[in-house]
Amino acid sequence: MKIILSILALGLFYATVESKESPPKVQVYSRNPGNFGEKNVLICHVSGFHPPDISIQLLKNEEYSCRVRHLKNLKTYTWEADM
Repeated sequence: MKIILSILALGLFYATVESKESPPKVQVYSRNPGNFGEKNVLICHVSGFHPPDISIQLLKNEEYSCRVRHLKNLKTYTWEADM
């Protein structure tokens, strides 16, 4: 019985060590269709990442963007207006 429990514990430990890294899926979009000169809400939706070591920054410097850091990877996603 001890051997079976030891093998099971070792298997669980190995599974957690070997878990895969999944990069985030990022979407930047507006809540409503935009009208020139009117306020709108931008959404930076980040999903599907593992492990949960992530930071998200919303930026406005002449263009609206969302900077996402997952583990050691940093990428900036820019919102493109459809007008």
